[in-house]
Amino acid sequence: MTVRGWAQEHGFSERLVHEVISGRKKGRWGQAHNIAVLLGLKEGVLNDRAG
Repeated sequence: MTVRGWAQEHGFSERLVHEVISGRKKGRWGQAHNIAVLLGLKEGVLNDRAG
């Protein structure tokens, strides 16, 4: 699966997914955190996507 396809399927921007994968975003909170958890890069609980 491509990054673009994964991002669209999960409702995230492709750019933010790339930033998390490359390590520019650490995934400590918000959407970056959710991306890291969903990709299996870190353990954790998903944040509320609406907020």
